[in-house]
Amino acid sequence: MSATARGAEMLVVRDLHVSYGTIRAVQGVSLSISAGITALVGANGAGKSSLVKAIAGLALPRSGAIALGDGTSIIRTPSHRRVRDLGIVLVPEGRGVLAAMTVRENLEFGLRVGRYRVARDLAATDAGPRIDTLLDLFPQLKDRLRSEARLLSGGEQQMLSLARALACAPSILLIDEPSLGLSPAMVVSLFEAIGDVAARDGIGLLLIEQDTRAAMRLADYTYVMERGEIALEGESAEVAASTALRAAYLGAGPAEEGESA
Repeated sequence: MSATARGAEMLVVRDLHVSYGTIRAVQGVSLSISAGITALVGANGAGKSSLVKAIAGLALPRSGAIALGDGTSIIRTPSHRRVRDLGIVLVPEGRGVLAAMTVRENLEFGLRVGRYRVARDLAATDAGPRIDTLLDLFPQLKDRLRSEARLLSGGEQQMLSLARALACAPSILLIDEPSLGLSPAMVVSLFEAIGDVAARDGIGLLLIEQDTRAAMRLADYTYVMERGEIALEGESAEVAASTALRAAYLGAGPAEEGESA
């Protein structure tokens, strides 16, 4: 599928290689992120997290290119500047909330380090309206603003991690395994919020997710990663219909095999 059909590219990765000693985690990966949701799926150990850490500036590639849509290379841009100046924000696997801080303090931290403060010269007293906007997306957090993040449920922590990332005013949002360890009901609620965010804010969102079905239902375009490489890519509906993908990742059983495409 062409970049034109997907919309303008916001970020482009070309022939990226990431290694840890002798372990080659990412091998020649090329992909692009456009406005809307792009899914990156694959088994554990496929290299998905290493790839997004490289995009976020938390892992140094051995070779390859990472550039903005206008061609500006960011391969040497420090991670804090990718957040503050470029709006490239990672929601890491495992939630990564600031456990000893309250929910409100977590959100205020996102406001302080992200592009929102840079654009608005934000003072502490200006945080209220922006926080209210975030809480409209995650109403479950409204009654927990004074609670320490460590006291939240797993689902609430995941929502807080996503809300704090949105407080940074991202242009490109990388979300790594948001459904990990959550109840089915909480996953539905979280994915609804992710879809709302992408539609409302025009963010280029890369969703890394082991729940392949759920990810492809949300995403316009899907990349399948295997052993550090992109094994398959295309419009999500086309990828979902792939026999190889169904056998490898969707667990197609006898009942499903008899279903019409």
